[in-house]
Amino acid sequence: MIGWLRLIAPLYLTIHAALAMANIAEPGILFVGVFVASLWGQALARKKPWLALLALTGTYAGLWAIFRISLLFWPQTMGFWDYWPTVIERQLLLLGIPFMLFGFFAYLGKRTPSFLPAERLFHAFLLALLFWQQGGYKIFFYPHPFWEALSLCLFIFAEAGVLALQRRTHHRSPFWIPASLLVVATGFGLLWSTLNHYEEASTVSGGGLLKPQALQFDFSPLVRLESRISLDDKLILLYREDGPPVTRYLRRFVLSGYSRQKGFFISPQYPGEAPQTVGKAPETFQLTPDSTQARITVRQEYFLVNLDPSSFLSLNDPIAIQPLQRWNQSSFVNAYRVISKVPTDVLWQIDTIEHSGLPSSEKAHYTNYGHQEWLKHLALSWVEGAQTPLEKVAAIEDRLKARYWYSLNPGSAAGDPLKQFLLTTKKGYCTYFAFAMALLLRSVGVPSRIAIGFYTNPEEGLLGFYPVRAMQAHAWVEVPFQGFGWIPFDPTSDRLAPGETFRTPPQISPQQMENLISEVLKANPRATVATLPPTSPWQQFWKSVQHQAQNWWPLSLLILLTLSNLALRGLWRLRWRLSAPRARTEALYRRHCRELRWAGCIPDQPLLPEQTAVTDLGKFLAQAVSQARYAAEYSLEQSRDAWLRYLNSSAERQKLLGIKFFLCILLPPWFHSKFPRRPS
Repeated sequence: MIGWLRLIAPLYLTIHAALAMANIAEPGILFVGVFVASLWGQALARKKPWLALLALTGTYAGLWAIFRISLLFWPQTMGFWDYWPTVIERQLLLLGIPFMLFGFFAYLGKRTPSFLPAERLFHAFLLALLFWQQGGYKIFFYPHPFWEALSLCLFIFAEAGVLALQRRTHHRSPFWIPASLLVVATGFGLLWSTLNHYEEASTVSGGGLLKPQALQFDFSPLVRLESRISLDDKLILLYREDGPPVTRYLRRFVLSGYSRQKGFFISPQYPGEAPQTVGKAPETFQLTPDSTQARITVRQEYFLVNLDPSSFLSLNDPIAIQPLQRWNQSSFVNAYRVISKVPTDVLWQIDTIEHSGLPSSEKAHYTNYGHQEWLKHLALSWVEGAQTPLEKVAAIEDRLKARYWYSLNPGSAAGDPLKQFLLTTKKGYCTYFAFAMALLLRSVGVPSRIAIGFYTNPEEGLLGFYPVRAMQAHAWVEVPFQGFGWIPFDPTSDRLAPGETFRTPPQISPQQMENLISEVLKANPRATVATLPPTSPWQQFWKSVQHQAQNWWPLSLLILLTLSNLALRGLWRLRWRLSAPRARTEALYRRHCRELRWAGCIPDQPLLPEQTAVTDLGKFLAQAVSQARYAAEYSLEQSRDAWLRYLNSSAERQKLLGIKFFLCILLPPWFHSKFPRRPS
């Protein structure tokens, strides 16, 4: 029973780590890999540690060998299956660390039950590391916090079950109490952060873009085509802009990366695409010199109600952000002012522009359409006769608006939903139209990307304030033109699909609108002008470490494991120094007994000290531990002599153990030299 319970935590952590890397990881493949590694590790429990490591390494190397051999017989083209070699290779790379780690932990837990609490501590640490990134009201792994709470309960009960069964059969482990407390505290702490602050109204997919978070909404950095969406009239924010009422597109993210399997996602390595967040100090941004023509300055103010407080919204393109001073008993979770350079009246000026103004390396990125030939043939038929990029944009945009329908229920997303939308059903919501236009443009060589955010309804304006609700989450397309930058286009049709009815959500109540506007006008918030104090070199170093850890997480994990190893060694040494002289020598003796067992010099069953006198060090420690156990007096100097003798025997121990000597370096002393509760 305990063996099956132990499988739950590694599989749970693996799936969520894969979901955290949704752009590159396939949860199913990693799930199977870790499942096999855990079962294989438990099956090797009767083997020696070096044999277990060798078997796990050989299994992983065998998977690579099978993959490489299969490539020799892989056909040149298989249509839909052409991308699978790349996917499998990527998954094998990602599988390396969890395969060896969880496989060897499964081996240790089965072979040495006293290791199980330490394994639970490590699982709790990984769980906190995974879910800690959800700070700031973000839930990445589930569409609704209820499912996250359910999964966390499963994790807690599984880990508690392992500890309970271990306690019943091996109650002498010193880690049992701290492991139990930490696992329960971590699990229920995450449950509290998930459910305690969550609002029941956050149950809408928000037009396929806006996702319910733990307390507020925010957008998903990975956008797929859904088979059905719903709309919600929950107030998200209050937008303010002076001047005549016009429809505005408030941009949150830019999605330019594309994969046929994943959809569109954020590519922060390209200029201007890293998602911005709102800090406590004013910031300025520079427009590229090639995107300054035909733009006017527009000042906007955002008062967030049910949105992640760090969410940065702006018109295309922002040049400055000024956080607004908060006031007591505010109805808003954050407020800030943005100044943008907005394109205006540009269509007649860009109709003859031939170039995008992008470098060739970036143009290749913005014209990636997944090499879907059917899409290219369709686009060529739509833009037949168009010469300039703007003519191609207009042809595709007009076709989508005139011959396709808007629908909240586009149908099954099985197979290729975009192909079904363009060729069969011809109905969908804003994301379908944005996907279609961006990929059709890319297929004929016109760079494009998708922007997601909100649109404003000018008819709902009052004194320059505009309510923005969840139902106004929107996706549109941006196309670059040399000298003018990225220009937005909205291909979403306003024709409702035949046979469908659109339920217009009730407008925000006039009383609520009046109260919010009165609160803002009465507070008259000013922009914060005091900048944050200059960061210290230590803060800059820590910020750089965090940034590198996000980009090089496998190396970061290796460094973390190394530091943990060193920390455990330091704790063992500290405990050794604080122990009584007899316990010191007893610990050294047990440590060397484990080394002799690894070398195959002595059997696994308990034995008398004189039976370990198979080496000079063993003979010395056998005499020392006999004195420590049975002598009337045993001094501190005697235990120090034993420690110095052990330290000076490195060459002797390395010759005895061979390659297995490195296991003594990789594994902290806690795993092979337990301190006795009392001298035997």
